[in-house]
Amino acid sequence: MNKFEHALHNLTAISEYKSWQMTPFTIENNVYSTNGYFLLKVPKKKVIYYEECENKKRKRKIIEYFELKTQKVYEEIKVSELKDAINKIPLVDESVDHREVNSCSKCEASGWVEWEYEEYIKEMDCPVCEGTGKMVKTRKEKTENKVIAEGYYISLNKSIFRSEIIETLINITEILKINHIDLISQTLPNKEIIFKIGVCELIIMPVIGVDEEKYLIDIKTKEKK
Repeated sequence: MNKFEHALHNLTAISEYKSWQMTPFTIENNVYSTNGYFLLKVPKKKVIYYEECENKKRKRKIIEYFELKTQKVYEEIKVSELKDAINKIPLVDESVDHREVNSCSKCEASGWVEWEYEEYIKEMDCPVCEGTGKMVKTRKEKTENKVIAEGYYISLNKSIFRSEIIETLINITEILKINHIDLISQTLPNKEIIFKIGVCELIIMPVIGVDEEKYLIDIKTKEKK
């Protein structure tokens, strides 16, 4: 798997409800992949064969996304600047879920109980453990690691993104071995934004707004000469 194929597969969905997003697909001269948050376009000649998208409506819509450059801008963003923005987010203690499985005391781990009415007796699933015979408790446990705090956003001109989205963007640039990206289309704050990453193009949807201004970290762009 080359770097372009790696990037494509990195942005596929894992939900079976949208099976068409689970693998890259071809439309004309390009291969695309999406996970619902990103839409990546790679020239077909850079990757192995992927099946053609057969849904005409979907094909037309995806092509139109990349043609919506009504306010074309050319601004350069260094990947190091994206990383600097992420590094401004405070670190917090990492917590992981710890599952504890015990036998159900109500049914004595059998999974069923007896229901009795007058001379009638009926067996039924235990309503406490739902017939499993087990009780599962989950609690948070701190590790010795530090992680980036949740709930922070990064603004890029008029667009605002969750910090996790910017982290994924950084990951894609590292996979493609690119140290800067170009902002080639940005219209309204609630509309998609298009980046050029080497020979690839990437669409990201911003969030509409953020209530807490203190959670905003700005990235300043500069016009590409």
